[in-house]
Amino acid sequence: MWAPQGGLATATVVGDAGLGKSRLLAEFQAALPAQAQSGALWRASSHPQAIYQPYGLLRDLLFWHLGVRDSDTQ
Repeated sequence: MWAPQGGLATATVVGDAGLGKSRLLAEFQAALPAQAQSGALWRASSHPQAIYQPYGLLRDLLFWHLGVRDSDTQ
């Protein structure tokens, strides 16, 4: 969902493996206007293995946006 005029929007895509969630996101991102593609789209994914990791999804979202990798030492 793209919110014009600087608004905010969120979308959650849930489904079994192989249903095309990644493809849907790629198509959505390609269809966004140029001004919405430049830093306005934040992505994160959650995995069942992280069920006991508090704030794991938020951590992954911030790491992705800030360019932090798990292998970074500082």
